[in-house]
Amino acid sequence: MEVTLDLKLLPHQRDVFRCPVRNIVYAKGRRAGGTEGAVRALLDRMIGGEVSKALWVDTVHRNINRYLKRYFIPRLRGLVLPNGKPGWHWQGNDLVLTLFNGSYIDFGSAQNPESLEGFGYDLIVLNEAGIILFNEDLYYSTLLPMGVEGAGAQWWFVGAPKGSVLFATMFAWGQDPEMPDWKSFRHTSFDNPIVNAELIRRVAKYMPEKTYRQEILAEFLDDANFFANVQAAFRGEKEDAGEIGIPYYIGLDLAREEDFTVAWVGRADQRRGVMCDRYSKMPWPLQVARIAELSARFNHAIVIADATGLGGLYAVDDLRHAGVSVEAFTFTSKSKAELMHNLAVDLEQERLALYDHDVTRNELTSIQRTFTPSGGERFEAPQGLHDDCVMALGLMVYGFGAARAVSDGDVFTVPGVGARREAEVF
Repeated sequence: MEVTLDLKLLPHQRDVFRCPVRNIVYAKGRRAGGTEGAVRALLDRMIGGEVSKALWVDTVHRNINRYLKRYFIPRLRGLVLPNGKPGWHWQGNDLVLTLFNGSYIDFGSAQNPESLEGFGYDLIVLNEAGIILFNEDLYYSTLLPMGVEGAGAQWWFVGAPKGSVLFATMFAWGQDPEMPDWKSFRHTSFDNPIVNAELIRRVAKYMPEKTYRQEILAEFLDDANFFANVQAAFRGEKEDAGEIGIPYYIGLDLAREEDFTVAWVGRADQRRGVMCDRYSKMPWPLQVARIAELSARFNHAIVIADATGLGGLYAVDDLRHAGVSVEAFTFTSKSKAELMHNLAVDLEQERLALYDHDVTRNELTSIQRTFTPSGGERFEAPQGLHDDCVMALGLMVYGFGAARAVSDGDVFTVPGVGARREAEVF
């Protein structure tokens, strides 16, 4: 039997995955080496005969084949039988990886918990545990019974601290000397010696502080609200009409069912939100006229409009027919997350000033970020509250990214109109 596998662990990984305690809780920053370390340590113990039945649980089903290709198979290529055949076999339909000695890893996901029930294991790995453990019932009702056969399973809970109450509680158990069956570790992204620490520092400059602390420093954050430094933003002045020669942008969030239509107006030269128009239950033709008048009043401001769904596309067309310059923005989970992160950075770094608007302030302080089973981000207001002003504000800031130089002598650049002399426009 020829074995030439690279299963060496880095020092910080050895501390975690060679710990003999039954429950290992590993809170780690991105690229800290948690998944890589778990794969290497698991295969090493299976080849050595310490583990014969293992379960690997991930967030969603589609991640399983990805992890096989990127983490497991590269590590197993040196496992060759005397007849030259591989010493491992992957059953894609059943999601089982079997080694030459009969040991195996079952793979499953929190997305399909019914596929996890009915078996017992020696070692159970929860990859992205901070997300999986949002569903506490999945752990207590489905997973926990799988580790009680024989001497019982060892558990590896590995992931970034996503704010999951249970994951944070487990981490605290691992710090409690009176709970000897639990041990917790925390490594930041900087603790992995093979990552580029300087590059992380550069990238971190563009992250919201909370995201940096959670995803890079692996901190559990008590505050569930997403935006920070909100109060400092409300230091600007209100304007009722545009100043000559200044480009303005309007972020427009259109009403859905019981929501409000909100238009946040901002001037690009000062990155300042100067007016917010908010209303509900207004007939659509009157809304079109109101938005067109607002755009014209602020130097024919370009409107960045929510064009999500068929209704949004029709709304954009109607505004264009009314003479409004409109840029359509479609909300997806990805585009919304990018919009919210950009707004969060501007608020934290005080690159955005707003006039005093109570509704927007209240929405900014209540928006919460949660995570889907697939690890995607979801931004929403608590039940009974709204997020329309925040969405419109994010669209306004998005418009600032397209701003250009605004004047040259008596020639002014007006969004939606173009370069004109003052006498031609005003």
